[in-house]
Amino acid sequence: MAPVFRICSKLTYPVFLAVVIMGPLFLAADGAIFSPLRDKASYEAVVKAQPSVKGQADLRLLSHRLIRYDEQKGFVTHEVAALARGNTLSFFRTVDEQCDRNTITGFMACANKILGSQFYYRSSDAVADAWANRYSDCDLNSYLLMDAMRSAGFTARIVYSPGHAFISFTDEFGNIHFQETTEDNNKGKNADLADPFYRKTLPGFYYQPQDEAYAERIYPILTAGRLSEKDGRQLSSDMLDELPDNPLVQDVFFHFRMPLTDADAAQLELLLVTDISSSTKRMMLTRYYLRAKKNEIAAGYMGQIDDALCNNSCLELKADVNFEYKVILFIKKHISKDVTFFMIKQMFEDVIVLYFLLIMSLLVLQVMYWWLARLKGKAE
Repeated sequence: MAPVFRICSKLTYPVFLAVVIMGPLFLAADGAIFSPLRDKASYEAVVKAQPSVKGQADLRLLSHRLIRYDEQKGFVTHEVAALARGNTLSFFRTVDEQCDRNTITGFMACANKILGSQFYYRSSDAVADAWANRYSDCDLNSYLLMDAMRSAGFTARIVYSPGHAFISFTDEFGNIHFQETTEDNNKGKNADLADPFYRKTLPGFYYQPQDEAYAERIYPILTAGRLSEKDGRQLSSDMLDELPDNPLVQDVFFHFRMPLTDADAAQLELLLVTDISSSTKRMMLTRYYLRAKKNEIAAGYMGQIDDALCNNSCLELKADVNFEYKVILFIKKHISKDVTFFMIKQMFEDVIVLYFLLIMSLLVLQVMYWWLARLKGKAE
């Protein structure tokens, strides 16, 4: 009897088939998804365990002026705002105590490392709730590091890129540096703008270092999703008059005009000529053409949206035409919202490799059995 069938004789066929079919899937899922999520959860638990204390406002700090905005708009309670101020002040004190000012690059690296030890990475559209609960993302990190640098006598600027933000600063020798603040659990590293992660677009607002005043000026549009429909429409309209060429302002303005009119759609298509990497504008046009039952045009825009930037709403659209996205959406909804597209893609790739190795192993066992049986036959 062949080795494979001998195994089957000891195990029931359902158990054997379950191991063969589900084993590689579980191994791939653990390696690509569950193990990274466990590491992330362990790191976050350490950060969350740090005590939070309330703090007084220091309006010389950009971060505290933004917290005040959140508080004034009713995004958070006074208590949450106080905790956000306290946690940021604790960060600034630690940086002041531990970071050497001998070199600007060294100070930035030190400050970013401390940031990662006090705030874990999680996406957020507003500062106060995030900092009060010890998490922060790309633009929120940038605000904190701009304040830390200014307090040390240095200057840092925020750089907006499509779907992202990072830091620009000049060292004591006049060399320009870019800091990716979110890398390695918010501990940061030098940013290589040649990396495809930094999506390319035409010159304009993106990739132009901006100072504190501009960051404060643009912040309301980044939090507009928390406003009422009426207030959001008014804010986006006012800011479009003020900054008509800013792609972030354009996106929010048209968001509050949904569902789009024919004129809106035509204007969005014109804006895409220069805002070539915008996924938000493509999402809005996809919905417009689906509503108009022009599915082919909608599919064209949908196919141009980078999977890495596809949120649940985007995935739901893609899932209507592609089963792969149904699986991805199911995993994100029912396993963990922290699962990224690349983690799921890596899992699928690992599954294929493991199934290939399993099949090859079974074939090798079968060939070895035939070879040994043949030798035994010749011996007899």
